[in-house]
Amino acid sequence: MDAGDRVFYIAWGVAIVLIGIAAALALLGMWGLAMLVLFGGVGAVLIALNSGDSMRFYGGISFLVVGILLFAVLSGFNIAYALIILVIIVGALVMWYGLSKSRGDRK
Repeated sequence: MDAGDRVFYIAWGVAIVLIGIAAALALLGMWGLAMLVLFGGVGAVLIALNSGDSMRFYGGISFLVVGILLFAVLSGFNIAYALIILVIIVGALVMWYGLSKSRGDRK
């Protein structure tokens, strides 16, 4: 098994675990938190395992954005505050990705 296969199995394993956690939260009536855990968790895993692949990184950011927005809508959180938090998180992640690429930390 090569490194690409390991990343694939790790990502899918985490996604399956997050589906189970999100289902349990949804059964308890916490739909907003369930969506944040599912989409935000998958986004965080894609960002962490991107290994220099821009498609995984920006795909992870899009999952994170969807998770935060679904949480805000389903839990009654103020949308304006959610958008402010979203802009800060996405900006920090893009800055981190750019800085780590320039230092040669990622391939």
